[in-house]
Amino acid sequence: MLSKHLLSFLLLLLLMACNSKLPTLEGFDREAWLNDPSGCNADRIDLKASFEDIQDKLLGLNQNEISELLGIPDEHELYKRSQKFFFYYLEPGPKCEQPTENAMRLQIRFSAMGIANELFIENL
Repeated sequence: MLSKHLLSFLLLLLLMACNSKLPTLEGFDREAWLNDPSGCNADRIDLKASFEDIQDKLLGLNQNEISELLGIPDEHELYKRSQKFFFYYLEPGPKCEQPTENAMRLQIRFSAMGIANELFIENL
């Protein structure tokens, strides 16, 4: 049987592991991103080049961490084998007053374990 001290120590380690710091996204205007839901103001398109710099920092993060950094996705999709996709529009998406035909969007694919393993920008 585990002693109380060992159990407390293990619990502390678990809490520390769960409280990892989010990466800083230098060169990425997070406020402009968050203030342009669904890309309706077309401010996100100016941030497209920034994703090349931050892509490696986003890969390996879980769904909650991505949502904390980039906000709630504009759309999400559950795929086979428990894979999940988050979509963030860079140009006015379908929920906007004047949507862009074939709008550009960021797609993030998560593994069945909820870890971001692919990130790319596509046109619809």
